[in-house]
Formats: sequence, C-alpha cells, structure tokens
Amino acid sequence: MEVIEEKLWSILKLTHNGELNPVSMEYLKQGLGGFFAKYVYDRDLNFVQFTKWLGSDIEYERVDILVLAENLSKIYHLHRDFESAVLLRKIKLKKMLSDGKSEKASLEYYILANWFFEKGNFKEALQNITLGIKSIDTKNLTKENLKVLIESMIMKEQLNMLLPHDTKLISDNLEKLLRLVIERSMHISTKDSNSLKVRVYALIVSNNIEKKEYTKAILVGNKAIELIDKEDLNLKTMLKYYLFEKLSYAYLFEKNHEKAIEISRKALGLKEQLITLPVYSVLVILVESYLAQKEYDEALRYAHEANSYVNNSVDKLEYIYEILSKLYSYKGDNKIAKEYQDKLKHLAEGVKHIV
Repeated sequence: MEVIEEKLWSILKLTHNGELNPVSMEYLKQGLGGFFAKYVYDRDLNFVQFTKWLGSDIEYERVDILVLAENLSKIYHLHRDFESAVLLRKIKLKKMLSDGKSEKASLEYYILANWFFEKGNFKEALQNITLGIKSIDTKNLTKENLKVLIESMIMKEQLNMLLPHDTKLISDNLEKLLRLVIERSMHISTKDSNSLKVRVYALIVSNNIEKKEYTKAILVGNKAIELIDKEDLNLKTMLKYYLFEKLSYAYLFEKNHEKAIEISRKALGLKEQLITLPVYSVLVILVESYLAQKEYDEALRYAHEANSYVNNSVDKLEYIYEILSKLYSYKGDNKIAKEYQDKLKHLAEGVKHIV
C-alpha cells in the first residue's frame, strides 16, 4: 500500500476505534470517518477500486459524493499525493456537471489550474483555467462567479506569459482585464477590487519590462504600490515580492539607482514573512545599483549574499565570480580578485569538460 494511503488509513483506523485525534475528529465531523468505516475499511477496497466506485452511480443516493470527493482531494493534496488529489477533484467536477451544477464548475477548474501551476505544468493549468472561464455564464453573473471569472482571467494571462506568447496580444488582454475590474468594482468589496487591480498591474509591469518599456512599467508599478500601502491589502507575499522585483529592475534600467535600491530593499524585507522567497534577482539588482554608484562595499556585501542563492546554477555562479572579481579589483584587492578569476576559469573548464 502506498505511503499516502497508509497515512489516510491510520486516520480512518483511529476514527473507527474511537481514538479521535484533532485531525480524525475533523474528518468525522464531515462524515468521512463513518463513511470509510462502512464502505472502504470494512469492504477492504484499495484506492483504485474506490475511485472507480466513486466515479460511478453505484449507491449514489446513499452518500454525498460531491462532499466526499472534495474532502478526500484535500486530504491527498495535503499529503502531496498530487495524482490522487487531481483524480478525486475531477470526479467531483464530473459529478457536478452531470448533476447540472455547472454554475460552480469554474471554481473547480480554478483549483485544478492552481494545482497544476504549483507543479509547473503550465499547459495543463492553462487548459483547465480556459475551461473554467468557458463554464461561466457571463450573462447571468453572480458576485461569486464574477470574482472567480476575474481571478481566472488573471491566471490565464499569467500562464500565457509563462508560455511562448505575443506581447502585443498580452498587452491588449491586460488592458481589457483592467477595464473589467474597474467597471465591475461596484459589485465587489473595495479590498477585493483593489487586490485584483494590483494583480493585473503586476502582470502589466512584467509585460512592459519584456517590451523594454521601463517608464511605463514604473508608472504602473507605482500605482500598485500606492494601493498596497494605502489599503493594507491582504496580498500573497510572493505577489508583493514579484511586483517589487520587477519595479526595481525597471528603475535599474532607467538608471534611477536610488529608487532601484529603495524598492529592492522593500522586496528583501518580505523575507521575514516568507523565508523561501527566491531573492537572488533582487540581490543582483542591489549589486548593480551600488556598483553604478561606486559604492563597492555595499555591492560586495550583496554579491556575497547572492552567492548563497545560486542553487548550483552555472550561469548565476559565473555572474557572481565575475562581479566579485571586478569589485575586489576596483577596491584594489587584486589578490582576491585573481582568486575569483581563477574560480571563474575552473568553472568554465568544468562546464566544457561536462559538455
């Protein structure tokens, strides 16, 4: 039996025997413990048999399959059994559609798209988010579906930007999306509306940078930051970091090094909230900004810090060795500068040997 199934079975056994820990108690409240004891544990079904049963119409009237598939998919996703979680979520979606509950299908597609996004499967994520948007009746929008629609459209453009794309088409889509958020803002809470605006702004900033339109990127980026500071928006830390990183990059290329440093430090400050932030790019922006201002000690400080985030990337390591050699040379410490030049040479030779 798979490790994940064993974890699930241990919860069921605790529930079955009456030894309820907080987790099993929660599942029991949702009706899962009693169901499994009767239909799975006692019948000795394996996972494949169970999902086949769940996807069929057998004994459908005796159990709420929608609730069951929903909760089970959460359990498997929590335990990082991605394939089982997706399978159960699709069973729920299929049952919803067959029961004529298509008005809520968009949320299921959105969840699936997010899960595939987390796994780096952008094509599958895009396929699900596209199906989710199509499933929404735009002529009879509820407030709930309006929010899901806009969030889905934002994710769709985010995914499009991660795949081969036309920047002009992306620009047009983002402008339409921003207009939609503004026009429908009266139907959404102010905080939700502003949060959605910030997410669209972040994509516009990224697209403008890709087109090398740095002034436009800065203008839009500052609008986003103004909203974040003014409204105290409950945004994901990663989104804030992404926005600050792109904006500081735009300032760097506009040669406004003071602002690039200011925004980069703002991005680094988010590290306290999320220790897994990929801060390498922001550290490089700080290095380049301080180097441009001939503040070599500060540039060295951030170059050494960036060195701890290269994660075995040859390209990143090449940059670090080269910039450290340059900085130590500028400071007149030619011995250390040569050490990094030698490291750079050995790195190049090693890569050449591997190839």
